[in-house]
Amino acid sequence: MPREELMEQRLAEMHVHLQFLETLYNARQEELLAVQVKFLQSKNNNSQERSAASTHLYGISQSSLTPELRALLRNVSGK
Repeated sequence: MPREELMEQRLAEMHVHLQFLETLYNARQEELLAVQVKFLQSKNNNSQERSAASTHLYGISQSSLTPELRALLRNVSGK
């Protein structure tokens, strides 16, 4: 097999692997947000606040995160 074809094949394999890793990363982000919501729900006794936290799963602002969860997000995201 010519070198160019080998490189194209390897690039295609790396692309598939990257897609797999992105899928894992997105799954971990969703899991982390679910944990965040559960934490907020247990912290707040007001049922209205619990409802708002669960309905805004993807709209949680950085300022509403605890320092521990922000550090965990930074560790997970590599930033």
